[in-house]
Amino acid sequence: MLVLDVREPDEVALGSIKSALNVPSGVFKSDDKSQLDAVIKDKLSGFQQVVVHCHGSKVRGPTSARALNERIKALGLDNAPEVKVLAGGVEGFINAFGSDPALTVLPEGGWKPNHS
Repeated sequence: MLVLDVREPDEVALGSIKSALNVPSGVFKSDDKSQLDAVIKDKLSGFQQVVVHCHGSKVRGPTSARALNERIKALGLDNAPEVKVLAGGVEGFINAFGSDPALTVLPEGGWKPNHS
């Protein structure tokens, strides 16, 4: 399973899921699909499942997951991964597991996101 974080790099620096791959949501929205195609080919191949998230997985995460699914289908890939959205996003994950350094990466001072 691959965890795909679609937040911006400055947001990721505030706390993340350990080993998550960061691909900002703009890659999924772009009319030029070459960057998304490269991510699919170079980073997602071999995974059976991709779990996409943003801060709360309310807008960017689901939108990016939908775009990823559509692009995977358009490319007609064999053994395409199942794409899911992490309920609650990184916020929910860190609230539940933030004290475990095996699962999360937090800056000095802990989890203090800029979102309300």
